[in-house]
Amino acid sequence: MDDFLPPAEPFRDRTISAFLEELERENPTLPAAGSALALTAASAAALGCFAATLALKKAGPEREEERRELESMARRMRRIQKACLALMDRDVRECRKVLDRMKLPEESREEKREKHMLLQEAYRAALSPALEMTGFCVEMLAMSRSLGEKGYPAAAVDVAVVADMAYGVLRGCRRIVAANLAGIDDGAVCGEVRAVVADREREGERLYGLCVSGMDGAKDQGHG
Repeated sequence: MDDFLPPAEPFRDRTISAFLEELERENPTLPAAGSALALTAASAAALGCFAATLALKKAGPEREEERRELESMARRMRRIQKACLALMDRDVRECRKVLDRMKLPEESREEKREKHMLLQEAYRAALSPALEMTGFCVEMLAMSRSLGEKGYPAAAVDVAVVADMAYGVLRGCRRIVAANLAGIDDGAVCGEVRAVVADREREGERLYGLCVSGMDGAKDQGHG
């Protein structure tokens, strides 16, 4: 029923320049805020992986438990990076479905009922990528705090920037979720999603505050 066409090549496989050229076009079926936030989140995760890997190299073999934790953080950052790159395309697909279903006819009562039902499904799917990213952002903030507490001067700036990026993406995703919830009639679903986002935003704000207080007082060093 939907007449949208997926991109010939996934956005995650294109050059950064090619993606940005598509992003700036005045076309509602091309990538927009959700895809831009997904790329930012993927970049934050890649930078977080770098910081964890650098810290791992600085940790001596006698610090076995700490090395295991750092290895785990690096692995998790890589997984988040890949997941967020995939969300760049998923966000576009789901948003296109919303736009296409808005074009459906609604002349008869039956057509109106079907269009409404399909739009409700589309709005729920459209908020999913942003909702998923809020969880990733809280994870990245928690790992940034842990890396900052361990005090690796060579990666201090990088860790701080990961926290800045993750917190910014978290707040942006909250806006996207809210915009899609406005089109959903099911109060129970809306309440549940709002509660999840509010919890993640509170936790993200708490972690970001801890990251900032711990990092801004230290001498900035890093490869940035």
